[in-house]
Amino acid sequence: MPSSDAFWKAAKAAVESALPEFLLKQRWYPAKGQGGPTVRDREFFPMAGPAQSAVAAWEVSPQGGDPLLMFVPVVVVQSDAANPDQTITTLRHNGTSYAILEAFSDDDFVRSWIGDSETPQLHRGRTNHPLQIDPATAQIRRSSVEQSNTSIRIGDQAIMKVIRKLESGPHPELEIARFLAKTGFTATPALLGWIETIETDGRDSYALSLLQEYVPNDGDGWSWTLNRLNRAITSGDKSALDELTKWLERLAMRTAELHRAFDAGTDDPDFRPEPVTMEDFARWEKSAETMGKRAFHSMETCPALDDEGRQLSAELNKNREAVFTRILDVKNLPRDFVRTRHHGDFHLGQVLVAGDDAVLVDFEGEPLRPLAQRRAKHCVLRDVAGIVRSLSYAAAAVARSLPAAKREHIALDQWQAQAARGFIESYFATAQGLRSIPRDRAEAEALLDFFLLEKALYEVNYEAANRPDWIAIPLQGVLSLLRQERQ
Repeated sequence: MPSSDAFWKAAKAAVESALPEFLLKQRWYPAKGQGGPTVRDREFFPMAGPAQSAVAAWEVSPQGGDPLLMFVPVVVVQSDAANPDQTITTLRHNGTSYAILEAFSDDDFVRSWIGDSETPQLHRGRTNHPLQIDPATAQIRRSSVEQSNTSIRIGDQAIMKVIRKLESGPHPELEIARFLAKTGFTATPALLGWIETIETDGRDSYALSLLQEYVPNDGDGWSWTLNRLNRAITSGDKSALDELTKWLERLAMRTAELHRAFDAGTDDPDFRPEPVTMEDFARWEKSAETMGKRAFHSMETCPALDDEGRQLSAELNKNREAVFTRILDVKNLPRDFVRTRHHGDFHLGQVLVAGDDAVLVDFEGEPLRPLAQRRAKHCVLRDVAGIVRSLSYAAAAVARSLPAAKREHIALDQWQAQAARGFIESYFATAQGLRSIPRDRAEAEALLDFFLLEKALYEVNYEAANRPDWIAIPLQGVLSLLRQERQ
């Protein structure tokens, strides 16, 4: 295989030209809806190891959007050995045809990446966890789940997360994993190691991948919840609902334990709890108000609403003033709690079902938000709101899978209300004494309702732009909160 500087110069130019089209086909590329981007290389250097490969970061500029720094390393193989779905481009060199692939689609590259091969520009970190991995013999399996990064299972021992959208500075998932290990919180996969790079000018560092212990599981909480609900409905399996109820109670306990870990005293300024201020409340109010204005605009301009969506939109428009009154009321709540780190993008899909336990994963925050926002301290009740809204979506997803004539006879709305209330009760029971929630229970629930409203308004925007036939779910959520207030 070629390895000369001339070959890599030609390979870099070929990839740079072909990458815009390739990116639009990748589930982890975050700007697929903005058309073909322009691409130029930011970092590109050959990697040591048996695979003929190069580590590469690309400055990608979507049409009308801010530039992104995307991590897309490449590997060179003989053309007849190429995976067509992961082939970025082809290159002819000295009479031989080569295919240039996205590197993590190649097992040899993955083995080299997690092995001990030395590439000066890559900085490897490891923990003291005793788990040992033999890259040469471990089976390599890739996740097919839609996500913003790339997950690769290494045998039955580890999961590697490849970070696609790079941002300079501490990566939230990496720093949170290291922090939680010190607190003794065990309901998250143990961190084994990580790889970072420092740009040639020495100013900026970027986390490229994390290696975590593989936790045997029955799937993520979203799929598992849908499965239990479907079993209960289609076959009348009451034990499935009992199992789901117990697991949600466990998830609530684990969530409160996570928040207690973040509430612990520390000398680390990035994790030290801080008193909530008037400025914090003003910022939360402004964020929710902006989200509300966007939601009403989205409803007015969305051309593809179905009958239910139009009916609920009309009802919500009549209550527009009540929505913004509820948002403004947040400033009247007491500021007798602290803000801390939190999960930041919490829903049923961010939890693994491990027997009767819940294992919390994916602490990087909402991927489309700037790094500073994803690392910011906030109110932990945002995490509780995320799960409660996820339960609403689970009930709606199951209902939509049923024949229309049968939906009205299934008490999924009743289940969702009971499941949400059970989760909230279990959470507050375990969270007693936490400094990161208001001391008074009624005031804590009022603040939770504020974050539920903000989350539902965010969902209205998302569904209007991506799935208009699902917009009824968050619209019902907003209206339900308004009815609750009137009662």
